Amino acid sequence: MNKFIRTGTSILQLANEANACIVDLVALKASKKADAALAEIFRNQSTIVGFGFQSDLFEFNRSLPDLSFYKVIKKFCDLQGVHKKASGSDKLISLAKLVKEVLDIDLCKKE
Repeated sequence: MNKFIRTGTSILQLANEANACIVDLVALKASKKADAALAEIFRNQSTIVGFGFQSDLFEFNRSLPDLSFYKVIKKFCDLQGVHKKASGSDKLISLAKLVKEVLDIDLCKKE
């Protein structure tokens, strides 16, 4: 039995230097207004920074086929890919290990 159960995408975390929010995609997946609002956020010239972001896009497409906000993202930086290029390694690294390696602090998702 696979220990990972595919439940679909449920939340989207958005943040900038001043604000942060969590979007409940399960509650909004039938909302064209929410889809349009998220698309407007991603359509601007902002660069989206993520970790394992290609996997996120795959999951959005798989579990949220009726939404299109994620399809307008043009500029994104996948920190996992940046690390692989910078280190010259094809080995994947977790976000917690990357934070420890680069910032020399433990990643705390409770804050």
